[in-house]
Amino acid sequence: MKKYALVIVALILLPSFLVAQDRPSQQIRRITVTNKYEIVDGKRTSKFRAIGQQFYDSLGNMHTTTKLNYETGEIESYTWNTYNDGKLMKTVAFLADKFQSKKTYTYNSNKQVDQEFVHNLVNTDTVVVRISKYEYTNNGKPSRIIVTDSKGKKLCTQTFTYDIKGQEVKRKVKAVKGFVTSDSIMELKNTPKYDSLGRLESERLLVKYFGGKQENKIYTYTYNPKGQNIKKVESDFNGNTTLIYTYRYNNSGRIIEQNKLNAKEQYIESLAFRYEIYRTADLRYREIEY
Repeated sequence: MKKYALVIVALILLPSFLVAQDRPSQQIRRITVTNKYEIVDGKRTSKFRAIGQQFYDSLGNMHTTTKLNYETGEIESYTWNTYNDGKLMKTVAFLADKFQSKKTYTYNSNKQVDQEFVHNLVNTDTVVVRISKYEYTNNGKPSRIIVTDSKGKKLCTQTFTYDIKGQEVKRKVKAVKGFVTSDSIMELKNTPKYDSLGRLESERLLVKYFGGKQENKIYTYTYNPKGQNIKKVESDFNGNTTLIYTYRYNNSGRIIEQNKLNAKEQYIESLAFRYEIYRTADLRYREIEY
């Protein structure tokens, strides 16, 4: 059963980015706030600050995201999303209130992204600099992505292979000299294992990056009785633990806490997520979902 705390908000001063420039006013019905705890000598303190926000409309579309400076609370960057009939059509990214890039999308008959167009600022004009064309498996997973420049010159081809459960097991990237994918992955091999309930039990990953770096990792997963992943342990191929991730969820199944620890179980990072609900347009009443 969902639990809520009702808070009466006397006045909300909306950040200027929601009404800035030529963007139409956006409806707000949900806000997800990401808080980061202060870590001292490997221990989490009770102090925390907001580092991010996600704003949603009544249809569940995430129309705005922000990244906040941990020390000052000021907005460092933000992104605007525009939808049509539930499909993401445009994403505009800003850094320190300055335009960085824009992405626009077209869709195929299955409502899957067909092409992604990346627009950058060249001199004073916003022009297309890169186009990604998507192909899919019968299960709707991307099987190939071909990236070209605005003139059609091929820059990169990524091919993906999955197992019967849809888990990625192989990725191969071919790119022209000087081009690097956003995640820098050049090759990936994964050997997943599943438990008796069909849940992902472990992954054995070999990842090669552009520039020559290589990572060999094993991930093992632990679940609670509800089937939610509550722990992920990262280790090397010799079985030495390198990182530990833990997770907590609320009654609705939403993640409310995410921790990153070292092999000695000392905190490296601790994030908490707060889910706010606004049922009226004036935002006077806020409900916290627990």
